[in-house]
Amino acid sequence: MQPSRATACTIALLVTAAAPAAACNSILGNENASVVLGTADAAAPVDAGPPDSPTPFDAAAQAEAEAGNAAMTGDAAACPSGKGPAMVNVADLFCIDGTEVTIAQYNQFLTAGLNPGTLGEPMPACGFNKSFAPGGPAYDPGLPITYPVTGVNWCEAFAFCAWSGKRLCGAMGGGGPVTSATFATLQNEHYYACSAGGARMYPYGVTYSSTACNGNKPNNPGALPAGALTTCEGGFTGLFDMVGNVEEWQNGCVGGGTSMDMCLHGTGSFDYGTPACGYVDQNPRDYQFDDVGIRCCANLL
Repeated sequence: MQPSRATACTIALLVTAAAPAAACNSILGNENASVVLGTADAAAPVDAGPPDSPTPFDAAAQAEAEAGNAAMTGDAAACPSGKGPAMVNVADLFCIDGTEVTIAQYNQFLTAGLNPGTLGEPMPACGFNKSFAPGGPAYDPGLPITYPVTGVNWCEAFAFCAWSGKRLCGAMGGGGPVTSATFATLQNEHYYACSAGGARMYPYGVTYSSTACNGNKPNNPGALPAGALTTCEGGFTGLFDMVGNVEEWQNGCVGGGTSMDMCLHGTGSFDYGTPACGYVDQNPRDYQFDDVGIRCCANLL
């Protein structure tokens, strides 16, 4: 489990886009985490299109945007299938898993009996990993198999995606590495999908809801089955838990090619961080948390 954090800054960030991210990082006690809620904290989009910053809430406009969102979802037949979650075709640009990878799906990977180092994991950075089995101090092997798999490090997430014919989510245009500076911009696949191409701060809309997704809040009972909250759908039709529930490792690591390289994961979990499309955190490559799992992306077939 990730360490607890003060809630004052998180609450402030959820209700206003004006709170400086740097100041909030200090309050949270985590200089590695950041939240980008407005254009002042975001790099410029790579192309013209919907704005990065949220707009004032308008129910009619949001309904119209959500109706158009379905039209932006391409043919799922253009995405890899058969292993892991069913994928969503994001505007004929790339594919992304509709939910987090479940324990059942990860068990299929384990049953294949492959050895670490055989699925293209970067070396020597992943040389420490001698098993694909989940673990970590807070790992619970008794969770139902419909729950997201957790207790997996970055190398295990990379390997699962490779085994399933996919890859970790990364930069637009092929999934290259992203950074903490480019995560909450239209240069990043996860952010693009979560935010409906930059039009939303949250996958479900432009106004925060404490109940739409399984986000960090007092007395949260823990993770939920993958895709269980139908209110947490978006930014494209068929995507669930793009914020909250468990965070997901990203293709973005910085360091000397070791187990201690800092790798990105987002976007908020059931007990940590801010459940917003622009939230990103980072931890060493070999860390295994009870609230960090896997979601894969892929190029169109």
